[in-house]
Amino acid sequence: MSESQQADRTSELGELFVDVTGDDTVTEHQEEGASKEPADEDDTFEGIDDGLDGAVDADLDASA
Repeated sequence: MSESQQADRTSELGELFVDVTGDDTVTEHQEEGASKEPADEDDTFEGIDDGLDGAVDADLDASA
């Protein structure tokens, strides 16, 4: 997609956003030249203790 096509698509999606939400402001601004960076290897997600450990296994055992 060329840059002009991308700009047209961005404008089109912006108009769609306004039509759907009724909000004519963008809540997040994109930075020029920003790129997605992978998370640092030191940043590991430990998870959240939601109390559901073993819930799937227990459900499978119950239906067997």
